Amino acid sequence: MGRPRMSESGTNCQYRLSSELSRLSPSTKYSSFGTTSGPQLFRDGVPDGAACADCFVGPSTGEPFGLVYLEAMACGLPVIGTRSGGPPSFINTTPGEPDGWLVTPDDERALADAMVTAINDPKQRIERGRNAYRHARDRYSWRDVARRVTDLYEIHAPR
Repeated sequence: MGRPRMSESGTNCQYRLSSELSRLSPSTKYSSFGTTSGPQLFRDGVPDGAACADCFVGPSTGEPFGLVYLEAMACGLPVIGTRSGGPPSFINTTPGEPDGWLVTPDDERALADAMVTAINDPKQRIERGRNAYRHARDRYSWRDVARRVTDLYEIHAPR
């Protein structure tokens, strides 16, 4: 059967990750919001959780874009995601201004290491959170997105 993969999600994967985190950083406390995804996640209390969180971790291996990461970034949270799907298109894209961590998909050890680094290095975590806030607000505000869509229409409009 092989080892469980994070992309399989569920209780077994959460258990393996929590075991790895406990081994790497026994005094660290963390909370999981489960496996709910998309807009449902933020409707069901994550803004309150984000206000109390140190970082957002979303180890999805099949995220087409990743709005939930941008929502966390807009709350000032650095994010931890995987190098798959949409997140690499906006996480850590500004040279010299990291706003999160990207790990290899299905690499529980790398994910746990990134989480421990985020918690054990408050200076780096706070700096990445500030960058995340600025990047999300500068590049993904409604005004900026509307401007980019309008620009596309103007470029491609029949003349």
